[in-house]
Amino acid sequence: MAAYQRRGIFRALAPGLAVGWAVIMLLPSGMALALSDTSADDPENVHSHGAASAAQNVPPITGMRAYLSAFGIGESSLAQARDGGPVSQEDEELLVRLLDRVAALQPMELDDWSEPAPDWRSFWDRSAELRGRLFRVHGSLKDVRSVGVAPELATHSGIASYQVLTVSDKQGTTYSIYAWRIPLAWRTKLPIGDRIRLTGIFMKWAGGSAESPIPLLVVDRPAWFPDTLLGRLGMDCALLDDIPQATKDSKRGDDAERSTLERYFLTGRDREVFYQLLAAAGRAKAGSLYQYARQKLDADKMPVFPVVKLFNEPASQIGHLVLLYGTARRIERIDVADADIRRRFGITHYYSIYLFPADSQNNPLVCCVLELPPGIAPGEGPRYSVDLAVAAFFFKTWGYRPERAADGAQRQTAWQLSPLLVGREAIPLAKRSTRGTARLAALFVGVLLLLIGIVWLWVGWMNRRDKIVLTALRRRIGTESATAPPAGPNLGGTSDGEATSDGSSATDPPQGSSE
Repeated sequence: MAAYQRRGIFRALAPGLAVGWAVIMLLPSGMALALSDTSADDPENVHSHGAASAAQNVPPITGMRAYLSAFGIGESSLAQARDGGPVSQEDEELLVRLLDRVAALQPMELDDWSEPAPDWRSFWDRSAELRGRLFRVHGSLKDVRSVGVAPELATHSGIASYQVLTVSDKQGTTYSIYAWRIPLAWRTKLPIGDRIRLTGIFMKWAGGSAESPIPLLVVDRPAWFPDTLLGRLGMDCALLDDIPQATKDSKRGDDAERSTLERYFLTGRDREVFYQLLAAAGRAKAGSLYQYARQKLDADKMPVFPVVKLFNEPASQIGHLVLLYGTARRIERIDVADADIRRRFGITHYYSIYLFPADSQNNPLVCCVLELPPGIAPGEGPRYSVDLAVAAFFFKTWGYRPERAADGAQRQTAWQLSPLLVGREAIPLAKRSTRGTARLAALFVGVLLLLIGIVWLWVGWMNRRDKIVLTALRRRIGTESATAPPAGPNLGGTSDGEATSDGSSATDPPQGSSE
C-alpha cells in the first residue's frame, strides 16, 4: 500500500490524471484529518480564527460576556450603547468591535454560549442584564439595507460596511439585526419571507415600547433556510458561500500552481459546511434522495446525470443533488474524532466511496455517505468492485498530490482533482453479469409468453370456428327434419297392406277360429 499524503482530499479533472484502480490505491486516506485542520496563514481565512486561537493569550473562557471582557469589551463599554433608536455615530465603534468578535466565534462556541430568546418585554427596563449575552432567534426576513462605516473607523477595523436586517418571529416580535455579512445570493434577490436563524449579541433596544420592544442583535451572518430541498432538510445554505472557488492566477511556476490549487484543499473553512451537509443528508428518509433525483432525471428526459458538469462546471453545481451510477473500487470508513461534531450532529463515522461512472473517463468521483448497503464492506484493490447508485449533493472539487506515482517511480506526482459529493446512503446494483443474465432471462420469458399467447389465440380461434360450423350443421339438420312427411307406426315389421304368413292382410280384422 502506498503511503498517503495527509493534506487534503478532493478535486476536478486535470491533465495527467492516472486511471484505474491504481489511482485509488494512491489516494490520501483520512479525510477527517484534513477537515480538522485550519490553515492559519491563509490571508482569505477571515472567519476561521475563533475564540480558540485567541485563548492562547487569555484564561479559559466559559461564556459570552467573559469572552467579550477578555477582548476589552466589558460592562462599561457595553453600557455606552444608547437605548431607543438605531446605531448612532457614538455607538458605531462599539458595533464594529462586536461585529469583529462575533465573527470570530466557532460553531461549538455559538452552540454552547447562546440562549433561547427570552420574554423581551420583561427586560424593557433592565437592558443592562441582556447586554453582551448571546441569543438564538428564529424568524423570517422582512428587509435588508447596507450601511457604510465611517472611513477612519473602516480603515482601523477592516470593516467597511454592515447590513441591517429587519426580522420578525412567530410571536410577533420585530428585531433589528446588524450583520457583518449576508448570503451572496441575497445580492441579486432578497428572499423576503424565507426562514432564517440568528445567533447574535444583544447590544441595546433599537426602539419600540415596553409592550413591543425591538431588540438589536449583532451577528456575523444569518443562517438561511430557503424553500429548497437542502433548506427543508435543515441545511444552512449561507454556509455554501464559504466553499472556496478556484480563480485564475496570472503567475507561473509551481508556487502559483499551488496558490491556485489551495482552493481545492479541505481545510477548517470547509469543516462546518461539510458536516452540516452530511447531517442534512442524514435527515432525509431512506431512499428519498434517490427517488427525488431519479424523478428529476426522468422529468428532464435524461437516463443519467452527465458527470462532465461536475468536472468542468463545479461552481454552478454546488449544493445540487445528482444521481450517479458506477462501480466503487475503493470504500473507506472514516471515524469522526472531533467531539463537537459527534455531539452537535451525532455523526460518529461516514464512508468515502470512490465511484467510477461509465462516462467519467475512468476518473473517480468521491461520495461521502453515512450508510452502506447491507452485505457491502469497505475495501479496495484490483479485485474490489461494487456496483452502486448514489444520490448526493455536490460539495466541491478536491485537490491532492499522491506521494508515489502509479508506476511506483520515485518522482513528483501531478496534482489530482476529483469531485466530492455528500449523501445519505449508497444503493446496491446488480452485477453486470447478473444484469446480463437477467436480461436474457427476461427475453426468454418474453418470447415464451408471446408463443403462449399466439397458441392461446389460435386455439381460441379454432374453437370459435368449430362452434360456428357445428351450429350451422345443427340448423341445417333441423330444417331438413321439419320438411320431411311423417311416417306411421310400424309395429309388425312389415309394410302397409303386406300379406302375412297365413295369407291375411295385416290390416284385415282378425278372424275367429272354427270349431
